[in-house]
Amino acid sequence: MNAPLVSVLMITRNHGPYIAKALQSVLDQRLDGSLEILIGEDASTDDTGAICTELAARHPECVRLFSSPGGAIGMHANFGRLLAAARGRYFAFLEGDDYWIAPDKLARQIALLEGN
Repeated sequence: MNAPLVSVLMITRNHGPYIAKALQSVLDQRLDGSLEILIGEDASTDDTGAICTELAARHPECVRLFSSPGGAIGMHANFGRLLAAARGRYFAFLEGDDYWIAPDKLARQIALLEGN
């Protein structure tokens, strides 16, 4: 399997009302290359875990879900496990309660990076 061009690292905890929109904003990205989405779901007490499980099952070609079955590990450890698992040439970060409004956001950033 070829490494993806971009690894999107998304940490989340109790972002049930927002996580689907956040993930969709990444899936909507248009770029010349593949991307992987790593979701670190940190033992949410709301429906975030169930939503993430469903979204990962719907998009197995690009979404990898990391959960915390033993209890919350905290923001820094959650981010660290995603960073360690990322395979992309470039990394992008998006928390589970945010979203990207421009579908060419990653393409523009990559063009800037590669042009300089």
